[in-house]
Amino acid sequence: MPFLKVYVDDSEQAQIELSATELGLSVSAFVRSKLQLENTVSRFSQILNETIVLAEALPSGVDFTVPDLYTAIEWQNITNEIGAGVLGKRFFENVISGNVSGVSPANQRRNRRELYKKA
Repeated sequence: MPFLKVYVDDSEQAQIELSATELGLSVSAFVRSKLQLENTVSRFSQILNETIVLAEALPSGVDFTVPDLYTAIEWQNITNEIGAGVLGKRFFENVISGNVSGVSPANQRRNRRELYKKA
């Protein structure tokens, strides 16, 4: 993947980071969305919603992490496109807010990832 370097001052960097955080995006995804190269925000929402649907469809009693919901190739594509950390954080926020039916945090971690339990 090509690399683009952009210089900004400290206040511009702070504003970019704040705006990205408010939208639940990585800085890279936020900058790409501002360049209008792709519709990153709606794609992120699409992947988050897909993740919620996959989690809700699991059978009762299953412990899982977000990457467990996808094949290895699908997960790699997702992490390349939107970043795993942001997706994991937003999924966790939806779980604790009660927006993911029958799923709760297991209060454990597996391979540095939050573990969830399907009720």
